[in-house]
Amino acid sequence: MNFEAKKIAVDNALPLLNTKARLQIDSIGIHTEVDTEVKIEGQLSEKIPRVDVHFKTVPFEYNLPVGTLRNVKTDGNYTNQGDTSRVPSVYNARLTAPNVTGQFETIPFNFALTINNFRNPMAIFDGTIQADSTNLNSLFDPARYRFKNGKAKIDFHFNGSLKAFYNPKSDQFNGKLWGKASLQNISMDYLPRQVHLKKIAGEFVFNEKALVIPKLSLSDGQNMLFINGKVVDLIPYLFGSPKPLRAAVNVNIPSWKLNWLETLLAPRAQVVNKRKKKLKLSDLLDNAIDNIEITAKLNSNQLKYKNFQATKVKGEFTVKDNSMRIEYFLMNAFKGGQLRISGEMNNSGANQLPHVVVKGKITNADVQTVFYSFENFGQKTITDQNLKGKLNTDFSFETRLNNNVRIVPSSMKGLLNINLTDGYINNFEPFLKMKRLVFKRRNFESVQFAPIKNTFKLSGEEIEIAPMEIESNVITLFIDGIYSFGKKTDINIQIPLSNLKRRDSTYVLDPNNPEKREGSKIFLRAIDENGEVNIKLAFRKKKDKNKEKER
Repeated sequence: MNFEAKKIAVDNALPLLNTKARLQIDSIGIHTEVDTEVKIEGQLSEKIPRVDVHFKTVPFEYNLPVGTLRNVKTDGNYTNQGDTSRVPSVYNARLTAPNVTGQFETIPFNFALTINNFRNPMAIFDGTIQADSTNLNSLFDPARYRFKNGKAKIDFHFNGSLKAFYNPKSDQFNGKLWGKASLQNISMDYLPRQVHLKKIAGEFVFNEKALVIPKLSLSDGQNMLFINGKVVDLIPYLFGSPKPLRAAVNVNIPSWKLNWLETLLAPRAQVVNKRKKKLKLSDLLDNAIDNIEITAKLNSNQLKYKNFQATKVKGEFTVKDNSMRIEYFLMNAFKGGQLRISGEMNNSGANQLPHVVVKGKITNADVQTVFYSFENFGQKTITDQNLKGKLNTDFSFETRLNNNVRIVPSSMKGLLNINLTDGYINNFEPFLKMKRLVFKRRNFESVQFAPIKNTFKLSGEEIEIAPMEIESNVITLFIDGIYSFGKKTDINIQIPLSNLKRRDSTYVLDPNNPEKREGSKIFLRAIDENGEVNIKLAFRKKKDKNKEKER
């Protein structure tokens, strides 16, 4: 028997079918009108006859968990005897549609479709999606994403369950997915974090378990980045998997002008979703960006951040939820020195201001360059204009930062162990003031030091200086007390009277001489007075109130 129907609604045609076929086709959820040509061949008996249908749809919409397929059109064939070696049945049903076209929201696609077994429909998709900046902007929330130019293409293959791509109970993707994607010269802005990227180009390959990045290049406006790596469980995550979303990447930045700290530590911009009901994909990507954990290994030939410069930079760090954990960064810096740091920067929103914890080690560094690189650590008393020498130090430091990546002084804590050799201090104002009180004929303008080793404890704006000897070609001092970035500097200075002995260009530095620690001394105090450190005579050393309490 042969018959045909023009523009018959699928919902009206389903009651004509047997219960099993009707329920399975209805469960797919396609509601449109079709032109059909039907051929039924069999005997009037309890055996199921063979049914062949050729169909052609009018444009229709189909809802997916991540968005809507629009203006979908296709023609194809249905049979209940896909395998001619088996009898006709719902289990042996097959639908083929070699050319399905339409738009995923606004992005054009075309694919070939085969569905087998209408009791538990299994589908095979082979298709292509192509996009440019125009239809990408229509797809994504303009308050969060902005595309300016470029093209993207995705080729994909899927073989699995049609009704349930992802099984939340087993946390498994119901089928096999693989494909590849290419990006060409895309520019985009991610507005919530003020990230502006351009020249995005690269290739991806993916399956249901991972997305692999063989090569990706992009510019952040000042740097070219070359990336390869892998994102694990992205597809299941987009469908609701509870597994954490993780990425491991290698990043190469030939010449790196570090401009990410301000972005990482800036407050998150609040955006209003103007088309919330239509932007499922935007919501999914935002959620993925906020929750992905990225572990990156980084290499750069040279690095610059404000005054700081380094070469041969290597590091490994993890970024998640607007925070960064640094496993290590190793680099050459400070004119022949080396810097190694680890720590973390937390701007997750749990605290009002970003929190930074750093441990590190500096070896064989030019101390003048160290001070210059770190902008004299936010103080003006002793600067890169005063210091020379080789510095070795290990340190621990924590602080809060404002969103301009400036230290909040009251939040600082730290411990610093230094070893300064071949040290000179030139035109140091406190020494010049000391010269007005004692040894007025000595060259305090340029002072050479014996090696200095000591520990400094930082708490808020105050540095606690443990008792230390400063042996120089001009004078021998013993100092301790508090140096303050604020207005609480109070340092004890002891000058042994043995300094009265003549010191000229022939003087040999003589550190740790017990004779200098004994005997009579002149006592001075360096005290902050209205924001300026002045040195005054004292009749005796100021007592340490904390030690007095301990007694």
